[in-house]
Amino acid sequence: PEAHFTGTPSWVAWCGLHDEHGHGGVFARRIHPKLGPPFTAFTHPNRVEGMTWGGSRLALLVHAPNCLVWTVWDAELAETRSSGCLTVAPVGFVPNRVFSGRVLPFFDQFERRLRFWNPGNDALVYADADSEVWVQTFPRDSSISRSPHPLSSLFGGDELRVAPPRVRIA
Repeated sequence: PEAHFTGTPSWVAWCGLHDEHGHGGVFARRIHPKLGPPFTAFTHPNRVEGMTWGGSRLALLVHAPNCLVWTVWDAELAETRSSGCLTVAPVGFVPNRVFSGRVLPFFDQFERRLRFWNPGNDALVYADADSEVWVQTFPRDSSISRSPHPLSSLFGGDELRVAPPRVRIA
């Protein structure tokens, strides 16, 4: 899998393998290692196209069959539980060709300059192949649906929550 890395003043996350058997994932930890071992945020490193922090929330752009799906891992929840809670967008999307051709190959570099999150760190914006612009919210409260998701088999968190429907803005 490709290596991915992203950080904030408080957190760092990376994607990779951790043994010779090909086991790996997306790992996150506080900047100061003495604050504890890394958390496993996601267990399929070869499915992650990009990662970007929004405060203490890590958005993962995950490959699903024939599309990409935004998924959010909440570091604050991870610190209060044995592992974190993943919230997955209810539907995937095929990215806009400019995003797919010019941003995705260099996502690690773009995420340092561009902001995919809104200022409240509870929504992401993206454009699909039809050039429609969407906002996908990821509320922090517990009112998110816990119904089964068609892609549940890809996600390794203790608890998989499904985010509310996306909203088209353009």
